[in-house]
Amino acid sequence: MNNTRLLIISGMHRSGTSLLAGWLQRCGLDVGDQLLPGNFSNARGHFEDEDIMRFQQDLMLRKGIHVFPKSAEVPVDESDESELQALLASKYVAKSVAGFKDPRTCLFLNQLWANVLPDAYSIFIFRHPKQVIASLEKREEYMMHRSGLLKTLKWNAMRFKWLKRFEKAYVFYNKQLLEYASARPERSVILELAELEAQAPLGLNILNRWGFDLNAVPIQEVKDDSLFTSTALKPLTIPLQQQTIDVYNQLKELSKRSLEQ
Repeated sequence: MNNTRLLIISGMHRSGTSLLAGWLQRCGLDVGDQLLPGNFSNARGHFEDEDIMRFQQDLMLRKGIHVFPKSAEVPVDESDESELQALLASKYVAKSVAGFKDPRTCLFLNQLWANVLPDAYSIFIFRHPKQVIASLEKREEYMMHRSGLLKTLKWNAMRFKWLKRFEKAYVFYNKQLLEYASARPERSVILELAELEAQAPLGLNILNRWGFDLNAVPIQEVKDDSLFTSTALKPLTIPLQQQTIDVYNQLKELSKRSLEQ
């Protein structure tokens, strides 16, 4: 790839990645020419570059990787790396600074992106696991209701199983994030959704020290608090596993260290 200064924007699904990418776009970051439009789950838009999103979706399909994986195995090979290199070279040939957002990137951070873009910068966002799981439940429930009575009955019967799967996915995505960011402390910054108003200016300062030359736009100008309040979500009815709590605490600690750089 050319000398594009590229920013990876990612995090577990329903953790605020769209808010983060939308804010960075308002600050002046080029996050893509053709972005995934908004829908029922994110009316303001997802701010995902469609080419990169499709590449990762196709890769998941080829490798049999579910968006909420049961296994920690993410098999990639040299042909996948070559395909990604070609995509990035064509997309960013004329850009000196850019970024892209996709939660799926977490799945491939250490096995793919670290090899293809060893000099990339990254900004991640995380959220309390109870809120992530409850938000996923709300989205899936809405999709099932839209699909008809049979789907709704099936969802109700399988609900507990899916909540546990959401929790496992939270752990897997964020463990990948922790491993990647821990290995690149000088090129990674991590924000917490609940602390975003205080942390966003600190994160922006770090990005500008890295050479992204962004404008200071208050996060409050793009954040709709009604979308993230706990009252908008059902109380979570499953106890969290200790592993999940540990991962959340590790994220908080690494976030604190990343903002001190």
